[in-house]
Amino acid sequence: MSRLLSAYGGSFYTSTAFLAVMFIHRYFSVAKPAQLFLFRGKRITLWITYSLIIGSSCYFSCTYLLAPDEYSLKYVAPEILKIYGIVFQISLPTGILLSLFEIYPAIDSLIVMYIITDYHKAIKGILS
Repeated sequence: MSRLLSAYGGSFYTSTAFLAVMFIHRYFSVAKPAQLFLFRGKRITLWITYSLIIGSSCYFSCTYLLAPDEYSLKYVAPEILKIYGIVFQISLPTGILLSLFEIYPAIDSLIVMYIITDYHKAIKGILS
């Protein structure tokens, strides 16, 4: 279960990093059009790789550095029950559903990249 939550965090970080890349592209489009060559051709894979590295680092950090142990679970569960009145448990379908909601910004960004002509040409150039 903790790996699913780590994947959720990783997908959040990947989406946020990808939104930052889109902001940089839009900034260059408006303020410095000469710098748009950084987003053309195979260079776009560097930006996608950047986003994936950020997400992967979060996933591995959460999985291996922040993994709960028995002591922390025994300590946290009664407090959550006392404060919120719920049992501290996340089921597999809930984790999958939360992850799907988190992936939406990245999918939305990919749709925008496909529709915008410059992005579309860059993606076609990479795939061909």
